Amino acid sequence: MKHRIALIGFGTVGQGLAEILLSKEQELKEKYGYEFDIVGISDIAWGTAYNPDGLDIPAMLETAKKKKKFSTDLKEWDALALIKESNATVVCELAFTNLETGEPAISHCKTAFETGKHIVTSNKGPAALAYRS
Repeated sequence: MKHRIALIGFGTVGQGLAEILLSKEQELKEKYGYEFDIVGISDIAWGTAYNPDGLDIPAMLETAKKKKKFSTDLKEWDALALIKESNATVVCELAFTNLETGEPAISHCKTAFETGKHIVTSNKGPAALAYRS
């Protein structure tokens, strides 16, 4: 099974994860049988891009490094719409988190759960502020 990944947040952590996945792609496949496509990225600074067959991640990284908005595979979606509407099987929640409310990370995680998607988060906010929800 090929995993389809959506990245919510494409700052330092999101770009770093994308770079690592690209650099380890062959090793992950050979050692663990892990195959993936990054099908969506949503970031407040760069916009939301989605391609159900996989995005051109080197181009997306280059665009972000130039501090420009995405221009290919662009969608008029926010992060929640990307989580709901995409064919992603895994959501990597890497956005900022308000330390008092845990948002928007809590909503990202809840939406992923509600739509049957796996969730991975770098944020402590959802666990610290909403672990009972």
